[in-house]
Amino acid sequence: MTKLEYRKLSRKQQSTLESELQKAFLKIPRKKDMVALLLDLLTPSERIMLARRIRVARRLHAGESYLKIKRDLKVGIDMISFVDKWLIEKYRRVRGAQF
Repeated sequence: MTKLEYRKLSRKQQSTLESELQKAFLKIPRKKDMVALLLDLLTPSERIMLARRIRVARRLHAGESYLKIKRDLKVGIDMISFVDKWLIEKYRRVRGAQF
């Protein structure tokens, strides 16, 4: 699959694609089907990157410091900051979600 520069898409195109992805995930009734989709849909690298962001989000949500997260998970401050910003700006949409 060729790499797509999402910044070249209009906001409407981005929104439409994101909506389609969300609908696809919401239609999956069983955990094993969700796992199969993730394994089929994402590359190993994408799965690892997503899992690491979730791990960072959990630790930030639990109140851990950037330095502790950086040291324990061996991730960069930029990634931690990105996830923290996402949590602050978008948390309303995921309130109550289990990271």
